[in-house]
Amino acid sequence: NEIAVVVILVGLASFLASFRSIGLIELERKMSYAPINKIQITSKLIATVFTLGIAYLYRSYAALIVGTFIIEIVTIVLSYRVHEWRFRLNFQFDREIFSFSSFLLLRNIISYSRSQIDILLVGKRFDEAELGRFSIARQFAIMPQTEVVAPAVQPAFSALSRLKHTHSLYLEKIYQSLFLVFLFLFPSAFGLYALSDSFVYVVLGTKWMGVSSYIGILSFLMIPFFMQTIISIAYDNLGKVKVSFL
Repeated sequence: NEIAVVVILVGLASFLASFRSIGLIELERKMSYAPINKIQITSKLIATVFTLGIAYLYRSYAALIVGTFIIEIVTIVLSYRVHEWRFRLNFQFDREIFSFSSFLLLRNIISYSRSQIDILLVGKRFDEAELGRFSIARQFAIMPQTEVVAPAVQPAFSALSRLKHTHSLYLEKIYQSLFLVFLFLFPSAFGLYALSDSFVYVVLGTKWMGVSSYIGILSFLMIPFFMQTIISIAYDNLGKVKVSFL
């Protein structure tokens, strides 16, 4: 089954990502994003060149899978170039950190499963072609959030953690973050809804015109998606991971 093979390979790529240097997290904590951005840009550029080359030569979706592995491999290599930390086996776990991480892991599993329920339902009730159209539509509908807003506000999350001991200022900065992001997301969502036909025609082409109605409606998912992210981070910084889990 080709789909089963793809799922396994994509899972292996995700597992491979866990070997990135933990030093990248320290760089985020220190708000040193220049080396992180260089890694992301470099890995995507290299992967894009290889993916397009393989796709041109073999005309196969396998090029996307190869590109995913190339991104992870390049990121891993460069992550150890920009930070001196080296991994080592350590089976001594801090109980408090382990408890915190366990709730985060469980919350993320539930959150991701919930976010994919619509894909599962469409796959159960409709054929593969309709599922493909729906998946493409959702991917493009929330692209302003995933490709623009999420990377742009990432440094703000690190800055928020430094203000958690000043409650009034902490809340003020959270509200400001939500306000600034919504200044971008609301026009994006309403714009995609109003111009969905034109967007699909220009970006995807005439053969995808059937997904324009999906994109218009699904674009509003960006708003709750981002709200959940920033509110969860706000509670996590305060050590209230159980509240954010609920």
